[in-house]
Amino acid sequence: MNYLTYEEYIEVGGILEPTAFDRFSIRAFSRVAQETHGRLDTMAEIPIQVKHLCRDLIEYMHNNLNQDKALSGASQSQGGASESESYINKTYSDIEKDIEAIIVDYLLMLKDDEGTPLLYRGCV
Repeated sequence: MNYLTYEEYIEVGGILEPTAFDRFSIRAFSRVAQETHGRLDTMAEIPIQVKHLCRDLIEYMHNNLNQDKALSGASQSQGGASESESYINKTYSDIEKDIEAIIVDYLLMLKDDEGTPLLYRGCV
C-alpha cells in the first residue's frame, strides 16, 4: 500500500522534507486505499495520477492536520508597533470534504487493470 516513495514524491514536485513526508504519507496512502477499496494494490503499475494525488494529499494533510501549525492567534507589540498573526483552522468536516474532493478530482475517470473504476462502490 505504498503508492509513492520519497524519491518519486520529489520527482512529481513534492516540497516537504523526508520527516514530514513520512509523517503524513501513511495516512494519505490509507485514505486512498480506503476510497479505492484496495484496487490499486492489485494493479501491475501505479498510475501517475495516483502519485500526484498522493503528493497533494500529503501536502494538504501537512498543511491542515499538522498540530505544530495549530496556532489560533498571536499578537505582540513593542514601542507602539503591533504585529499579529493567525491561522484559520478548518473544521474536521471541512478537511474531510477537501480530501474527498482531491481524491475525486484525480481518480474519477481512472480504472484498475480489470477495467473497474477505482472509485466504484458497487450497486446502489
